[in-house]
Amino acid sequence: MKLLDQSCSNFMRKEWKMPEPRDPQRFTRTLPILCLMLISLALIHSGCQHNRERREIFILMSMTEPEMTKLLTEELREGIGKKYRLQITEIPEVDKLLDHAKRRQVDIFVLFLNNMLFSKDIPFSPVRRMEKALDVVSFLKATYGKPVIAMSAWRDDPAMGEKAKRAGSTYYFQLPLDIGPFIQAVENSINMLPED
Repeated sequence: MKLLDQSCSNFMRKEWKMPEPRDPQRFTRTLPILCLMLISLALIHSGCQHNRERREIFILMSMTEPEMTKLLTEELREGIGKKYRLQITEIPEVDKLLDHAKRRQVDIFVLFLNNMLFSKDIPFSPVRRMEKALDVVSFLKATYGKPVIAMSAWRDDPAMGEKAKRAGSTYYFQLPLDIGPFIQAVENSINMLPED
């Protein structure tokens, strides 16, 4: 791949001079060659772009729904997997998720707020569970500064989307999830990340 990139650079650095149009026949013979050279340049440049290594993106999910995790993973790989090397991990327990984020690279967090598992605690009321989930969003955003995509099936609070945004989520989705905007949100989040 380095050899191909070097060839591209060398080819693009050359200066290609148009023949003087004093000899119309020579110009007519040279024009098709010039066109072929330009087409070749475009193809080589396209090959260079295509062969550049795809950026690796680490996505950490907390879903607690194996089928949903599988569906989102498949849709993301199909939607943007040709552009990026996606490494997707799912951890439902909040303690383990926070420990993973502390020890490993995470580029984007995807959290199913009312499904997150808070270990070693007494059962929460649904309202308290959502409050604690929003605390996790705030902590992740403040600590790592990475995009957080939040979602929930919680319909008792119409302002949940606004609360999630205030807590620090970059995007919020109400379930049932529309997969197209979700994939776009992930790609937009990737574009927010600093270049490697």
